[in-house]
Amino acid sequence: MDISSFIHRFSELSPKEEFHITIVGRRTAEKILQSLEKDLYCSRKKQEIEPFILNSKWDYIFKDEYYRIGKEYTQETGTEARESLIQMIEMPRIERPYQYLVNTVNKDLPVQMPHITLMARSTNTEKITRGIGVYSRSEFLKMKPERIN
Repeated sequence: MDISSFIHRFSELSPKEEFHITIVGRRTAEKILQSLEKDLYCSRKKQEIEPFILNSKWDYIFKDEYYRIGKEYTQETGTEARESLIQMIEMPRIERPYQYLVNTVNKDLPVQMPHITLMARSTNTEKITRGIGVYSRSEFLKMKPERIN
């Protein structure tokens, strides 16, 4: 499906200016850093992680599968509501780097659910096209995803 058809169908959402795949989200990165801070071999492990991640194979396949999701964030300034239109992707080799991280930091880390945010909106005008972090399949299902055809 061409994104231009989504722009007309979902005019209340704004198209993203750039597309990316989040491999390790903010929450997961914080867990990794917290675990490493408590580790005697922290600096050595940090030096090992970066080249491993950079040299991993990040192949991906676009799926003809689109969803509209929403989530509310409670912040000091109030509640922010976000909506996103996402395209699912398949990353056949994503398990290996995650298993490496789990073994290195000795912490259970859910595998990020691979997707690309195509369009988004937020009630916070400073974050108007900020997407929604989807840290696992179970978290995705809690967002009551609406499949788009």
